[in-house]
Order: sequence, then C-alpha cells, then structure tokens
Amino acid sequence: MVTAIIRGLNLEKLLRESQRAGIRLQQISRMEPRAIRVRISPLDRKEMEALCQRFGWEICPVKEGAIERAVRFCRVRYMLLAGGVLCLMLVAASTQMVLGVRVTGAQEYGGQVSGYLERAGARTGKLKRSLSLDALREGLLLHLPGLSHVSLRFSGSMLEVECHLTREGEQVVKQGTGNHLIASQDGIVTKVAVDSGTPLVKVGDPVYAGQMLVRGEERDRQGGINPVMAQGRVNARVWVQGSAKSGLYKERVQETGRTSRSVAILTPWHSLTLRQAEPFEAQHETVITEKVIDLFVPLWRRTVIYEEIQVKRELRSRTDAASEAQGAAESLAKKQLPAGVLILDKWVEYSMIDNEFVCASVVLEYEQDIAVRSGKE
Repeated sequence: MVTAIIRGLNLEKLLRESQRAGIRLQQISRMEPRAIRVRISPLDRKEMEALCQRFGWEICPVKEGAIERAVRFCRVRYMLLAGGVLCLMLVAASTQMVLGVRVTGAQEYGGQVSGYLERAGARTGKLKRSLSLDALREGLLLHLPGLSHVSLRFSGSMLEVECHLTREGEQVVKQGTGNHLIASQDGIVTKVAVDSGTPLVKVGDPVYAGQMLVRGEERDRQGGINPVMAQGRVNARVWVQGSAKSGLYKERVQETGRTSRSVAILTPWHSLTLRQAEPFEAQHETVITEKVIDLFVPLWRRTVIYEEIQVKRELRSRTDAASEAQGAAESLAKKQLPAGVLILDKWVEYSMIDNEFVCASVVLEYEQDIAVRSGKE
C-alpha cells in the first residue's frame, strides 16, 4: 500500500469519483480543511493520479519513516506480533531450564551416571536454579567408586557432565600403608585432577598446610579398599606477604659554616697531638694524611677538619610515605614468588607506628600445585 496526501477543493467529490472508478481508498483521515491522507493500492496508483489530474486535485506520495512503518505493521499484523512476543518469552524461559544432559568420559559407567542423574532430578525441563552441582558431584563419587573425578557445568541450556575413571594405582610396598598427597601451604582449591587415590577436597574448599588432599586408597569394584600411591594435581590460590615501613619525617643536613681542626704528627710507634679540635654536637669530619719525612724514620702529619652541621626533621606527606612503604613491601613479597607464576590479585593494608612510621603490608595471590607426597597415615 502507498500513503498519499491529496489537496484541493470539494474533497468529498474525490471520494465519490474514486468509488465510481473502482479505486479503493483505505485509512482516510482529514489533515486540514483542504487536505486528506489516504492509503492506495500500488495497482490503483496510476488511475488515482489520472483522476486527480482530471479534476485538479494535487496528490503527493508520502515516504513513511521506520517508526511509522513499525506502528502500521503492528496495527495490521497484531496476531503475528503477539506470536513473536510469545516466542521471545518461551526462549527466555528455556534459557533458565535444562534442555539436555551430555555425559562424557564415563565409558562403561555411562548408564549408571545417567540413571543417578535422572533419579536426582537432573533431567530435561528442570530449572537450573533448582539443581546443586556440588551435591550431584558428591553423590556421583559416593555411589560410583569407579569414578575418580566428576566435573559438572552448564553450557547454555545443556548440562555437561565430564567423568574421569579411577585407574589402578601403583601398589605401595608395604600392604596397609597408603602414600597420600597433602597440602604444602594454605590456600583455596581451584582444580582437582586425580590419577589414583581418593580425593578428599573439591574446588572452592579452603585447605591448610599439612591437610590431606588425596588419600592413598582406592575402592575396587567388589567394594574392598586397596592401598595405592596417590597421584594427581591439586591447584589452589595461595598467597605471599611482604611488609615494610617508611618514616614520616625526613632528615635534612645543613652546614652552619663553623669549623675546627686537629693536627697530629704520626710515627710508626707513636703519635703526638699538636692541636686539639673543638668538638661539635653534630659534625662532618675530613681526614688528610700527608707524609712529611721519608728517610730512616718516616713521619706523617694527620689533619682532621670538623664541620658543624644541623640536622632538621621535616614532615613529609603521608601519601609519599605510604607509597614508598608499599613499593618496598611489594618488592619483598615478589621475591617470595616461584619463578614464572602469574599474580592474580593484590591487597595492601596500611598502619601507623608511633605516629612516625607508615607500615604497609602487601599480599600477592597466585595459583600453583600444592599437593606434595607424604607416606604418613
């Protein structure tokens, strides 16, 4: 359809003549006493232009903007618009639901993993917020001893379940004594990858130095427990700390211009003071030694020049002192980092000591494998 504005006298006659000519006008609206706005079929456009030219009416096609076209589209095809809104609502609702479960790496345990997830409610159509991935992970490891590690995550509307099977670990030499993995330092676990043994921690758990991470035991398919050599990696976010202090007062040395000197004659066996200097409360000294005689018995003359100085303490800004302390503390903390690690985060804390020093403590966070071997129970 084409929108046009027609101007002229006796516009009622235009409506009668167009009806007689079989021209169908739609959405007729009067804009002013001598102008109307109508919509015409493209097939009737030339015939309408000829009719207007014959009776002296002016016809001007109107180019619609994007907003006008959108409003007209919504008025004419409101059912299609309602359907589109409904589709968007359904798509938004589907993003909050589980539309499929994909299990990988389970091999012969695939059926048992799928069955447990079905019984636990992790099925198609379930709302994501009603599922606890940690509870599902712990349940799978508890009910299926053949799995050493399970990772669950949402990928869009798909629940991804990645399984790692327990491998027969290396048997320890002495039956009944397991070789475990313990934490070398405090941290928060970020990744657990166990090749053999039973993991005792999961991602997000805080651990302390010496805590057992992987027990050197495995449950066989008959339900028995066998001691093995625990193998794997347990990555964690760990920290190092450095502290330093910087004074709020800066000492400035200024010479007063007063000087004094002492003169002495030196021999290899004795010294004779010829002139004694007047000491100052604060002073710089310059020692000048000259050889006077260099014969059978050498003699030296030693002159010490003392210059009086004044030491003044000047208060500097707390910001400068804090910045200096932070730089020194961060340098000390970085010296404790292992080579090649990436710093993930940094914290800085400030404190005052006797209103004369600013103390800064810098904590750097990084990630590394904290699992070390221990043969103790």
